[in-house]
Amino acid sequence: MLIVIIEDDDSLRIALARLLATRGHEVESFASAGQFLGRTVAGRPHCLLMDIDLGDRSGLELARHPSVTGLVCPVIFMSGNEMHELQARALGCAFLHKPFEENELLHAISLAIGSTSGRRDRPAGPSS
Repeated sequence: MLIVIIEDDDSLRIALARLLATRGHEVESFASAGQFLGRTVAGRPHCLLMDIDLGDRSGLELARHPSVTGLVCPVIFMSGNEMHELQARALGCAFLHKPFEENELLHAISLAIGSTSGRRDRPAGPSS
């Protein structure tokens, strides 16, 4: 399953990509919202794992972009700022507070992917 990571912290992005790859996921990663928006992803993502505090744009703003809302996959937001949890959940998205444990990440992805398994008709990003 393809997981797309959008995270501006290089070390975290690389660590997440390696972890998910060792768990059998295909991974595409991007360092910024702009890089993601200009992307060519190999396949249709099953889940977006997105930082909220991206350098060039808010992940919350990115989640509302047509390039994201047109995808059919869940979004999991990440942030070290606890205030962002309410915003993420208000959009109907999962949230991981940084730093998080490996098992928390894997559980959130499992729930997100499981919630859309066989129902790939739900757009990514905020629920309408």
